[in-house]
Amino acid sequence: MLNDLAMNLKHEYIKKREKVIITITTLVAMLFFYAAFSKLMDYDKSRWEMQNQVFPKYIANVLTWLVPVVEIILMTALLFPTTRINALWGSLMLLTVFTIYIAVTRPTTGLHISIVI
Repeated sequence: MLNDLAMNLKHEYIKKREKVIITITTLVAMLFFYAAFSKLMDYDKSRWEMQNQVFPKYIANVLTWLVPVVEIILMTALLFPTTRINALWGSLMLLTVFTIYIAVTRPTTGLHISIVI
């Protein structure tokens, strides 16, 4: 009887954990869907905004297409259980790179990072 109770608790924990993972995955996929398609739907604005960043225009031109494509790939991969873990790692990497970029290029937003070589 005690063993059945332990098995039921473990089963409930696994179900709750899976619901949390699916919820987080769905929210991240929705974020990437919105981000990618808003860039593609207003391509001229996205390109102008990208070209007004700190990197050269040729990099901006590549990133104007590359970023939404990566977001769509990650969004799609998040939807399938077999690719979900890799997509979550990819999402973490993309969001981390974006956060570091913002922190380094926008020091007036509250976080100032000085890089001394």
